[in-house]
Amino acid sequence: MRLNGPHPWDLIASALISVLILVLVDLSPPSMRGLSTILALAFEIPLFGYLIVLSRFPAKSDLSLRTRALLCLSVSTFLIAIVGLVLTPKGLQLNYVAIILSILTLFMATIAYVRWSVLPS
Repeated sequence: MRLNGPHPWDLIASALISVLILVLVDLSPPSMRGLSTILALAFEIPLFGYLIVLSRFPAKSDLSLRTRALLCLSVSTFLIAIVGLVLTPKGLQLNYVAIILSILTLFMATIAYVRWSVLPS
């Protein structure tokens, strides 16, 4: 396990953003719930795609920056299609979708951290 070297600030920031989104969606007043859910999904969907790509390709040298960005956008677009087609028509409200994505993002941040920590320094 890699304990020395620079910390993965992008993983720490993504975990903090996911926790803040959980708080935003859960504790927002009912009058602001729609706006807070849309704001949460706007942050959560690209972040989840980024963490999926980061957990698959943890080293900076695995992909170029352009390839990583395009792959993150395509994974996020695929995620939007899956959420829109599978979860929402079954009666699942968007705030529950945001909560599920936040929990999955925390899980993916954990996986990405484990993959990062086994890389040689």
